[in-house]
Amino acid sequence: MAHHNVYPVVIVYLFTVLTASCGGGGGGGSDNPPPPPPPDSVCASGNNCDFVVSLSNRADQQANFSPTQEYSYAWGFNNAPTQLQDTGNTNLGFIWVSSDPDSKRFDYLQTSNFDNFEPLTNSPPTALYVKDISNSSSAMRLQYGNQVLDATQNPDGFFYFDLTQITLETSSPYHFTVHPYDSSENRELAVWLSSTYRAGTPTSVLSLWEAGNRNRWIFDTVGGTTYLAYVGGLYQFALDNPGGFSIDLDMDLNGQAMNLSTNYALFEYLGGPDDADTCRTTFNCQVQFKGQYTLPISGPLIVSGSGRINGYELLKTAYVGKYTDADFSPQALSALVAKTEYRVQSGLIELSSSGSTAEGFAIDIAGISVGFSSERQDSSVLLNSQYLAMASPEDVLTGNIDIDANNHPVKTFDFKMVGNWAGQSDGLEPQGAGSQLSYTYLHIADDSMKVAARDVRYIQTTVLQGDVSTGGVIHIGSYGTHRESTEGSVVDGVYVHRITHKNVEDNTRPGYKGAALVAAQTCEFGNNVEGVKVTNLRVNDLGNGISSVNKPFNLGLGASFGFPCGSSGTTFVRNLSFEDFQIYLNPLAKSTIFNRGADGGTISNINFFNGNVSTDTAGKVAIFNLETDSSFAYFICGVDTADQSGCWNTLGEDGNGVYPTVSNITYAGSGITDINFPFGP
Repeated sequence: MAHHNVYPVVIVYLFTVLTASCGGGGGGGSDNPPPPPPPDSVCASGNNCDFVVSLSNRADQQANFSPTQEYSYAWGFNNAPTQLQDTGNTNLGFIWVSSDPDSKRFDYLQTSNFDNFEPLTNSPPTALYVKDISNSSSAMRLQYGNQVLDATQNPDGFFYFDLTQITLETSSPYHFTVHPYDSSENRELAVWLSSTYRAGTPTSVLSLWEAGNRNRWIFDTVGGTTYLAYVGGLYQFALDNPGGFSIDLDMDLNGQAMNLSTNYALFEYLGGPDDADTCRTTFNCQVQFKGQYTLPISGPLIVSGSGRINGYELLKTAYVGKYTDADFSPQALSALVAKTEYRVQSGLIELSSSGSTAEGFAIDIAGISVGFSSERQDSSVLLNSQYLAMASPEDVLTGNIDIDANNHPVKTFDFKMVGNWAGQSDGLEPQGAGSQLSYTYLHIADDSMKVAARDVRYIQTTVLQGDVSTGGVIHIGSYGTHRESTEGSVVDGVYVHRITHKNVEDNTRPGYKGAALVAAQTCEFGNNVEGVKVTNLRVNDLGNGISSVNKPFNLGLGASFGFPCGSSGTTFVRNLSFEDFQIYLNPLAKSTIFNRGADGGTISNINFFNGNVSTDTAGKVAIFNLETDSSFAYFICGVDTADQSGCWNTLGEDGNGVYPTVSNITYAGSGITDINFPFGP
């Protein structure tokens, strides 16, 4: 990490502005903070950690906890892997740089995990200490959910956060983000107070690794048909435990060599010159690709612990793309090896189950981390996904495939997914109806949160967001490819701690591209996007041009950038509610509601507030205009006329003439009705 000059006068001035602009949260720490702990780092081998972190939960704030794991995530450094290189062949410099003219690059994240803290049984933390060993920082700010807290710097260089100054939720994981202010603003520190969350007596992943479980090629014969398959790291373990299993991720696992997946890519063997057994290593035979699937499991799958599955080695490989129609034609296996191995290996966690835990979940994942996902055009974590139907090789070869066999709820708790720098690498995506994801920390280049089934609940999610090009921090419907419907889903508590959107629009095709906080664009022949509520979303402003938001919403019908439409029936976008948004950055573009569809598809009953039309921000989508007055906010208003005097803000209808309201929704196309926002007397 390079050292930079520090300009304390400028930083102090900006910090005064920041305290007002973020809104809420406590002030600095005590005038006489306790002595900091000794500078002791537990940075993992081969990692470059900038920060030393320690913690107290004592009343006297003496540090009594140190992290058990620390990793660094960076891109653009010398000799970086292919997918992390800062060259003319990468879009990283677009995704992770905030909007001009005050563009700031985000290229370094450190994670410090206190998995020994046990937040379910320990009293809440009282103080956090951070030392920047690069000596670059002149100030630091902590974000926790929707709260902010500034640090006091001790004479010996430690920054001290008095955590008693903010409201901490008890008996839950604690996910903090610390921003160090310096002349570059390129770094973030994620501090996690989690635990091991081991359930029962699980099988150690380390023991599976030592026993030789790996991603590998196999062959077999069923019903007279010989096949080859490239299988994920848990394939054999799943064959041996079809009634379900529990594993403890107790190591830093190289996902390229062994992932935590029951996935496999299947090929029917058509003939030589080599026989199927030999062809596993020579790839010198003719095959027909049958697709990629997950093994059937009839009992619950539990993944717990505090380890990490790491996709870093895969980043050394250029992205090979998804399967195409041409891949399903008879051909030499050698032509498909690179794509097959990449697709299976990069599915770091791909699991399916029809079982049920005592809580009613088929898959239960708690405490673990996923690091350095590679480019995939989807997520490296697919749970009960219809994209990976649950079927045995025999089922596939006989055509006995039920894509809804894994339509069962998934649970994640205290799940962390970071280092997703590469474009087209999404956050986790569950597609089991009734899934629940709580206390999630996401650092994602593309769509961070997917609502892709009925009755999905996201609760308390922290996000570091890159420019998503055409999607959103929250994407409702996965571009129309979700399972059946999104009816009954709720997203409650989304805290965007850093974001680097750009203003990239295509005015000839509204809604076609351009990042949003909430995207719900779907193909006109996809599945309905409907019945979803998003509430309690917060976007803070760190100042200094560090973060930028393009548009709050992009909702509608029509193919999106880089994504063709399907061929199912007429699609509707309807019955969506957005409440209690606090956006402390002025959007670069208007929100978009569009219909470029056909065959009668409509957009209707879209609600941007709950409650009475008033000057109160409660229940509304509120944007705080920091360029004028940090206490002033305006609301989403979609008046499609020259006279916009009926719109409201915190000063009243039309702002009482002080700060006039403006329309901030662009409509395009027909069939758009019942768009409800604070308007009128």
